[in-house]
Amino acid sequence: MKCFLIFCAVIFCAGCGNKERADDGLNGSIDIGTDEDASPDRDICSCVRIYTKSECSTGFIIRKDEESIVIVASLHGLDSYGEGSQIVFFDGSASFGQVFGSNEELDAGFVEIAAGDVDSDTFMKLAPVVLPDTDQYTGSMTDRGSTVDITKIYSYDLYAAGSLKDALKYERFEGELISADEYIYDYDRNMLFGRLDRVNDGMSGSPVFNADGECLGMIVAGNDDGSFAGVFIRDILNLISLP
Repeated sequence: MKCFLIFCAVIFCAGCGNKERADDGLNGSIDIGTDEDASPDRDICSCVRIYTKSECSTGFIIRKDEESIVIVASLHGLDSYGEGSQIVFFDGSASFGQVFGSNEELDAGFVEIAAGDVDSDTFMKLAPVVLPDTDQYTGSMTDRGSTVDITKIYSYDLYAAGSLKDALKYERFEGELISADEYIYDYDRNMLFGRLDRVNDGMSGSPVFNADGECLGMIVAGNDDGSFAGVFIRDILNLISLP
């Protein structure tokens, strides 16, 4: 039986403005590793903070080549994206890219940034998210084998503490993927549904990872109790051709 969920308590519209919190000493700092496999360091090097004239939200890199990087973010977080907007990377360096595609139904938008518009040292350390290890993976709750428990998930809240030029700070929130195919009333479609320790304003566009660090999808809405709705990664990838 399908559960009809209504996200009425808090719908994240990336509406936290450009006001960021002070560092409370409980958050991680970013130490860049060299392991090409999924790791906390790689996760953070995949994530970006997006600042527009009135809003801040999150996004993550889904493609990187010698010429550019492609970032996916929540479309509502890109509503006021334009002149004066910034995309901030893990180390505090910032750039500007062009929105080149969007889908209102999935609440997803794409931004491309040319390699030459990113600090060279930063660009070398940027990494796309790790995608599920099989093209056939659909997020089913059925057993994929003993190596991955897809019910265990985590995500990050990235933010600037002090100057935007400083390295980003982050908090990691863990939780459970309750369903990969839940009907969400506000979006009138089936989506990822899970619960994290907490979901903060500005986490629209944050990636959702499974226990192996594979990106399952993107948060687009959440409630005060830590529950969230997300767009599944397969749907995001279907919108864009990745080499």
